[in-house]
Amino acid sequence: MYARTENTWTQQAKLLASDGVYGDGFGYSGALAGETALVGAHWYDDNGEADDAAYIFTRTGNSWTQQAKLQAARASCRDSF
Repeated sequence: MYARTENTWTQQAKLLASDGVYGDGFGYSGALAGETALVGAHWYDDNGEADDAAYIFTRTGNSWTQQAKLQAARASCRDSF
């Protein structure tokens, strides 16, 4: 995550999934609303198939913390959650 002070942008944090591994596609999609960021992992693999997941992070001051991981209740391969 980057923060701007006047005309200067600086990296504030690097968001990482708590259970992320190479190939999950973490960062494939994302959204930001106020102090909350949602980051998609298009190829997240929980049971041997690409089930997809979304991670929610919140900011307090300069610190970003993962709050939750979202997955479809009945995920199956290539659901594109």
